Amino acid sequence: MAIQEKYLRGRWSISILFAIVVALEFTTPSEYLFGYLYTGQILLANSRLSRLGKLQITLVAALLTLLNLFVPHGETIALATVANRSIAVMALGVTGYLSDRNQQYEEAIAQTKAQLQSQQQLASIREDFVSTLSHDLKTPMLRSRLLKLLNRPNLAM
Repeated sequence: MAIQEKYLRGRWSISILFAIVVALEFTTPSEYLFGYLYTGQILLANSRLSRLGKLQITLVAALLTLLNLFVPHGETIALATVANRSIAVMALGVTGYLSDRNQQYEEAIAQTKAQLQSQQQLASIREDFVSTLSHDLKTPMLRSRLLKLLNRPNLAM
């Protein structure tokens, strides 16, 4: 239940943040660029959604950033505005890609740590086994040597 709650909270958080940025984006002239604020949703999706979900969030953010060029009808679109929005879309794409790569690296590191821990545990078990075996092999030999020493004629009391 806790995992499902986290998943739902993540979805609601992302949706609320999208609504806020969309409101900012579409209530201001297209020269004002709020598309960079979508990086928060992308990064939030990184830890809470699947890879496909992260891709969808990134694409929606990029499309909404570009859509603001055309939605407020009647405005003339300056080349600088198109360039700024294009750069923002590229930045959103890079953010999505890097956050995905970061998660893959974190998973690989966690897997490597787990393997290392199991190898260390196995080495410890081997060491304990060898130590016990060595002790058990030495103990009878020591006893037999002591008996031989005690049975020598020159040690008789």
